[in-house]
Amino acid sequence: MTVEQHRAEPRTRRRPGARLVGDELESLVVLLNSKFPEFSDSDIRDLVFETYERLASGARVQGHLIPLTLNRSRAVLEAERTAGGIR
Repeated sequence: MTVEQHRAEPRTRRRPGARLVGDELESLVVLLNSKFPEFSDSDIRDLVFETYERLASGARVQGHLIPLTLNRSRAVLEAERTAGGIR
């Protein structure tokens, strides 16, 4: 499921727990926005949701996906900050 599909799908049709995951991902967006104000909210949101989806697609264990998403997203933003752009 893409970020756009996730956002467009009614909450009642999403799998159980999807709302909680979405809320946690949104909290990562807020946290990263405060640490990387030079990047737009939408760029950070896309990065976080795409990173989560990529990690989740190959994960056998779901328990650590949120911290892994935070770490990977932060690393990308730090690299882009150094390089002077985003992805």
